[in-house]
Amino acid sequence: MSIELQVRKAAKGDCIWVRFGKETKGNIIIDSGTAAKAKEFSDIIETVRERNEAVDLLVLTHIDDDHIGGFKKYIAKNDCKIIKEVWFHGSGVNAYEGITPHSPKNAVQLSDIMKKKKMNVNNEVFKGCKRDINGAKLTVLTPEIDAVLRVGALLDDAAAGIKPHSEGIHNQDLDWLYENDKYTRDDSLTNAASISFVFCYEGKRLAFLGDAHAEDIIKSKEELFKGVNMDMVKLPHHGSSHNNPEELIKCLACGNLIISANQPADKNTIARIVHSTEKCTIYCNYTWWEGIGYFTEEDAKEYIDKEKLIIKEVEAKKAIFADEGKDIWILRKS
Repeated sequence: MSIELQVRKAAKGDCIWVRFGKETKGNIIIDSGTAAKAKEFSDIIETVRERNEAVDLLVLTHIDDDHIGGFKKYIAKNDCKIIKEVWFHGSGVNAYEGITPHSPKNAVQLSDIMKKKKMNVNNEVFKGCKRDINGAKLTVLTPEIDAVLRVGALLDDAAAGIKPHSEGIHNQDLDWLYENDKYTRDDSLTNAASISFVFCYEGKRLAFLGDAHAEDIIKSKEELFKGVNMDMVKLPHHGSSHNNPEELIKCLACGNLIISANQPADKNTIARIVHSTEKCTIYCNYTWWEGIGYFTEEDAKEYIDKEKLIIKEVEAKKAIFADEGKDIWILRKS
């Protein structure tokens, strides 16, 4: 068995590549980053092509530019026949034609281009949907259909509810932040419509949570994976405190986490993590915690020096982990 996971440098967005399988390899790409980082997405495609493989599935979790921009730039100059299937909710609603900070008009344009190029696009990916790919089973956690419909009907109102990826206090101790924590949930409608799913292969479970709302993830996890722990989790919405309450961290019961972001994650999220896990490793595609005094001396003493919290950068184009047929789950050392 082999699973490889890469988290590319996608600026403020996501671009994740999962490669898995025995003799025959499967490839899943989750989001494509911003247009400015389109080369990261195109590099994955070209590597897959050089190996005479195919992209079995491209998941565009939702319509925000930091998730679809790289693919939109790539498809403009390429036929994309190497991509067998795309999951995307980005067409069929007139309200998408409006202009908002996340430019949903780009989603409509992208849908039109994929249609013209006769790509296999599945826009009916909702909670409970299941898909088998090369021996792996994918189970969709979010969204529910009404969340997708709300995006189209109320998108103009959603602009006011968009939360930044990172905000809050960074110069306080983790313990102080935890003791003074006040959770405010994400109210972005585009994030509510985000696709999130669990990838299961050879007994391992990896959760890719897009920018989904924590409350929806928790509900689905309890219904579809009750009592089941995850082996690796890509946290929702770039580590935003509005999408990562303590209840979610405890529900996922996972000590191996991914934050995809080029700016400091909300420190309240990190505080919740260290108080909800005995030991955790956070993998990041940028070293956003360095050089800004993000972790205090007390944080280092209580968590980092004792290795209760390990935070590390994923090297460019290197797999986070690879399980090469062994009986135990081996995390690759950086």
